[in-house]
Amino acid sequence: MKKKREFLTETQISSEKPVAVKHIYSSDDKTVFNDKNLKFLRQILSQKGPLTIKRISEEFENWIIVDSRSKKKSQEKSVKTIYRYLKALKDEGMVEEAGKILYKEFQEDGSTKIVSETTFGTTAKFFLLLGETILFDETEDKEILRQRISVTRFVGNVLNNQFPGRKLNEERFERFLINMYEINNQEMIKNMESTTTENIEMAINENLGEPVRKYLLDFVMWLGLIIAKKDELYEEISKCYE
Repeated sequence: MKKKREFLTETQISSEKPVAVKHIYSSDDKTVFNDKNLKFLRQILSQKGPLTIKRISEEFENWIIVDSRSKKKSQEKSVKTIYRYLKALKDEGMVEEAGKILYKEFQEDGSTKIVSETTFGTTAKFFLLLGETILFDETEDKEILRQRISVTRFVGNVLNNQFPGRKLNEERFERFLINMYEINNQEMIKNMESTTTENIEMAINENLGEPVRKYLLDFVMWLGLIIAKKDELYEEISKCYE
């Protein structure tokens, strides 16, 4: 039989509200950033948090996925599993204990006792996940270098019609792209971190999927670069053609 509870008060453990954007470096193959359950947990805590373990459990239970046989399946998780998910996100600085909720719980013998539940929330409304290994980062990975050469050659040849009669210097253009990508990341981080929580919440409330969110970040990234370097870009690209 479920015991009757009466809400008493909610206190905050963390004195700071979640920031609008938090920048976290991530490895592309790191489970904590790619696991669908951890993504879902980040999403519900960002949109609805702070939440207690009980509320988180209910959210997972109500999360329905259609499997390969077209059957609807609840993603119900045990309390132990939810704590494991929370620890993984806490270790990355993405989730923290936000507060305590106090209840008066009525016992079967007529007595009452005070019980508390911890709430958990995200440290930011939006996480900017930048991989530690990016195509134009400094690296010695042979596969990354192979892909970089292909991309450099393709982009350079596409732009070649802007410089008729001249030949692309691939090595110089590669250095240019590496430099642009570094500036790009800096501009994106600066622009995203300076935005307001209201702007981030507006994007979150639109329930944008991961591909669209990635496009959004890329769009901000390139616009920031164009604004920051608009008077120099053409001249610098021109130097890559001889």
